[in-house]
Amino acid sequence: SAMRLSICERNYASPLVFLKANMLQRQFKEVAVMQANANRRNKWADRIERCLSSNMSAED
Repeated sequence: SAMRLSICERNYASPLVFLKANMLQRQFKEVAVMQANANRRNKWADRIERCLSSNMSAED
């Protein structure tokens, strides 16, 4: 009976595990994209701030 249960578990578990892995992968991808966007935004902000500060100092 233990053998039959393990086969049953395997049949039911694999799609669940696959779905869970898929969801995690999607979440991970979204987080990675968000982080990449944040990094890009920070780079632009740094560039703009540097540009503004250099212009201000040049005017002085």
